[in-house]
Amino acid sequence: MKNNLGIEINMRELSLYNFGKEKLAPVLYAYIYWVLKEAKKRDIHTLYFLARDGYIMNKIARVICENEELDICCRYLYCSRMSLRMPTYHLIDDEAYDLIFAQGYHVTVKTFFERVGLPSTKWNDIIKKTKISHIDISKELSINEIKNVREKLCKNTEFVKFVNEESINAFDIGVKYLQQESVLSQSRVAIVDSGWTGSMQRSLRQILEYAGWKGNILGFYFGLYKIPKKEDGEYFSFYFNGKGDIQNKALFCNNLFEIFTSAPHGMTIGYQKNKEKITPIFAEPVQKVQLEKIKNQIEGVMDGVNKIVREKNKYDKKYCQKVLRKIMGFPTKEISIMYGEFTFCDDITEKYQMKINGVEQKRVLKDQLILNKLIRKIRGQKQNPIFWEFGLVSLIKNPIKRRWYWINIYIWKVIMYMVR
Repeated sequence: MKNNLGIEINMRELSLYNFGKEKLAPVLYAYIYWVLKEAKKRDIHTLYFLARDGYIMNKIARVICENEELDICCRYLYCSRMSLRMPTYHLIDDEAYDLIFAQGYHVTVKTFFERVGLPSTKWNDIIKKTKISHIDISKELSINEIKNVREKLCKNTEFVKFVNEESINAFDIGVKYLQQESVLSQSRVAIVDSGWTGSMQRSLRQILEYAGWKGNILGFYFGLYKIPKKEDGEYFSFYFNGKGDIQNKALFCNNLFEIFTSAPHGMTIGYQKNKEKITPIFAEPVQKVQLEKIKNQIEGVMDGVNKIVREKNKYDKKYCQKVLRKIMGFPTKEISIMYGEFTFCDDITEKYQMKINGVEQKRVLKDQLILNKLIRKIRGQKQNPIFWEFGLVSLIKNPIKRRWYWINIYIWKVIMYMVR
């Protein structure tokens, strides 16, 4: 069978169920088995799996715990970068505005308002008073424009007051949710997530400390691109960490990994009291087409995990390297097309969604060449990242051009990880 690009498709390989069962299940099993082994070594009896990547991880952990008769309680914590950052903004001074006005793939004035939950009814008034009405609120901002808008909005008393008040409200209800989930009753809070920068652990630590909690936080992660601050607790990573592991990092795609661990529910944007219980408030639900894909993938992964447990197979980091480097760094066209149809957003608001290998990504492919990256860097221009570089490159028809782009992207990534 051929798709609309005329590429021959192997239906078995393109089945998300089969891919989840045969490829993802061993990788995720290896990671979670490592987490449970590390938890047992440290006498940890409760693990909190953070939404949404932790959804499938929690399900896998429960299967392993039951099979191995481990005395570890696995719990799923509804949260997100947004739901954990908002409660801290009134507590962390300038750091709050560093987060609110952080750069990203598609940052606009609208993005800043959405990051703090400012109602659209207040946008025009603040824009006029801030004297930024000449800027289209949906236009992508340059680095200098972001700095300029930040400076003006931070001087706007109405904007600052709103952020503080919303943050205080979010803190109060957020702490109640954490109390309900018995987080504050733990002397050691152990969390499990995909990883990358450890920002959610930092936000959680800040909330807990300001709530009067005294204890230690431990975070178990698939990978960490940098070494987080010691004040935020202990960090343990399975696949790569802030030092070394350059090859693993260069041929890895954290955006794709997050799609591998997608949950069948929307992002948590806050909390609300529902009768006697605190429940999560979700952003817009996952689109129906993508939801079906996610469910098929989860079903495949769980069937694969159950098979691994039944057959008592073992997988380790070396096996994960072999599989992930091939899938992420040297993907077939079929895999790139299958996962390229998934939509993704790198902003904490998730207000925009783009296909992993969509038209918007193809437009900035030339910006991934080393010479073009250096030119943009010298000019002080924002780099145009691609959600999955090697996936998009695999779709280039000309083999020489495809190889040239792959080499450029790989070398640039290696250099960046070496100098960090």
